[in-house]
Amino acid sequence: MRDIPEDYPACLTQVCNLQLYATHPTEDPTSCGAKAIDCLDWYVSPTRVSDYECHWGSSTVSLSACAVFRDPGRILPNAWAGPDGQTVITDWPPLELDTDIVATLRSRLVHRYDNDHDTACRALGEQLRIGRGSALVAVPDVVHICLDLGLDRALRFIADTAGPAGLSIAVSVLVDAAGLGSKFATFDSDCDQAGAADLCLDIDIFDNHLFGPSTRQDPAPEPLKVAANKCTALVQIAFTTLTRAQAQDKCATQPVLFVGGLADFGKEAAEHDLEVIGPQPELVQLEYMSEANKIATGKSRQWYNLVAYRTPCLNKTTAQHCDEYPFFTTVEGGPTAFDTYGSDVLKPISIADNTVEGGTLSALVTTAACGMQSAVGNPGSGGTKCLTVPLVGVPVASFFVCPKV
Repeated sequence: MRDIPEDYPACLTQVCNLQLYATHPTEDPTSCGAKAIDCLDWYVSPTRVSDYECHWGSSTVSLSACAVFRDPGRILPNAWAGPDGQTVITDWPPLELDTDIVATLRSRLVHRYDNDHDTACRALGEQLRIGRGSALVAVPDVVHICLDLGLDRALRFIADTAGPAGLSIAVSVLVDAAGLGSKFATFDSDCDQAGAADLCLDIDIFDNHLFGPSTRQDPAPEPLKVAANKCTALVQIAFTTLTRAQAQDKCATQPVLFVGGLADFGKEAAEHDLEVIGPQPELVQLEYMSEANKIATGKSRQWYNLVAYRTPCLNKTTAQHCDEYPFFTTVEGGPTAFDTYGSDVLKPISIADNTVEGGTLSALVTTAACGMQSAVGNPGSGGTKCLTVPLVGVPVASFFVCPKV
């Protein structure tokens, strides 16, 4: 404000508005409209410095002053109060992930890969491999989060785990994947952490572990690698302060129920579990509580048939069970889950998938070598913490893994 009389005298006697203009080689600059609404891609353009100007009134000012229009149609701050109370101006703030232009870029990415969301997720992973620099963010984690929870959650994961420049990395990777970078024809996202003999390192986190149920064959190396990566990714979302190595350690040192994506062997149960865990990632970890101890707290095993809770499964067919997640035999499960997280904790699913999930959980609990201890009291404490990892899209039967105790 102190500089206005000397630097912008015209603004003392007339209204001066900040406005973005597009430049042209042989013509005068043209206005991008109110709040730059007519220049949607200007902020992510690699040639923005040469293709745009920022005007205040009749004066040309630093282009970075128009960073307030980085999400065209909105005004976003480019200055904040510093620790000493003084205003700190950021010339080029990172583009926020909740902006309309980022939503547009996500749509372009999916469209670029023939509207195939899964392929778009793998393309995001490949672009991350190129654009992450020295940031310690793993491609497999991002791809699995994207496949299971969507592009938006994957981008937020990059922003949260790629260090101080995480937000900038997330946006630049998206911009390149959506159109500026080369289109990928092949994908190798799952083996980003390859080690000796080209084996993915995540396989090793279940070395010397117990697999079950014993009536089924142990999972093959490839789906086991995918399962390990999915566990690592979900744990990092649920426990945001953990490093990747710490998340791997958590998966390796706690019992894990993997709900398979194979039809009649857990598929619909896995889909339901993920629908609940997605918005409440902390529910990837549950505390075991025996049915007897749970009932002792006054909770009915058939609580979902009570009038207050029965609506989600009221229209289930004779071929369906009312599936609940979190499980009844956990501190978090039962009517408290419905009251806390809403009606999505209940869903009609196929009897076969529900039975397999329940049977696998029961096998885990009753396998002595897994050392499962029940919580006691109301609401319950002291129980073994167990992870649930839905393997949506992975055609394997449900199984469990636990460290031998």
